[in-house]
Amino acid sequence: MASVFTTEITSGSIPSDNPIHQRLLKAYVWAADLVSGHTLEVGCGEGRGLDLLLPRVTALTAIDKLTNVIGELRKRYPSITFIYVFLPPLRNLAVNSFDCVLSFQVIE
Repeated sequence: MASVFTTEITSGSIPSDNPIHQRLLKAYVWAADLVSGHTLEVGCGEGRGLDLLLPRVTALTAIDKLTNVIGELRKRYPSITFIYVFLPPLRNLAVNSFDCVLSFQVIE
């Protein structure tokens, strides 16, 4: 996938980005032991933590505002539901439909 570079998205393959990438990835490493059931990730970006979360949940829904990234992630992860959403507001998601909600590096 072609990377989309913003202040929040870094690469694990670019040496100068790697320390930042590892810091951002650590949140997913920690959360992977806590998630279960149907999980929602708000602000999935390029999908940094999806490989860590997916084996631990029964269903995963990920939302983001980057339409081109969502399209690429749908191809790479067909078992995940991806939804384009520009926040706020959070809409088109049924009340009480998730067992766990994650959001890292979205509100700053």
